[in-house]
Amino acid sequence: MQNQRIIINTLGRVEQELKEIKKLLKKSLPAYGSDAWWEKEIISGEEQIKKGRFKNYKKEDVPSLRL
Repeated sequence: MQNQRIIINTLGRVEQELKEIKKLLKKSLPAYGSDAWWEKEIISGEEQIKKGRFKNYKKEDVPSLRL
């Protein structure tokens, strides 16, 4: 019986912490498609390019684009 109370109390605390984390994430992440989101994505993309994490494709490399 004592163990069940401990588990229930722990789960209640975890649920509260999860709610708080979700609130913080909503505040820290810009809304999808907003100007702030685009700015963040552009900066992230530029960083990826600087690190060389991209590939150039030519028309010949993509079968659906061949004429």
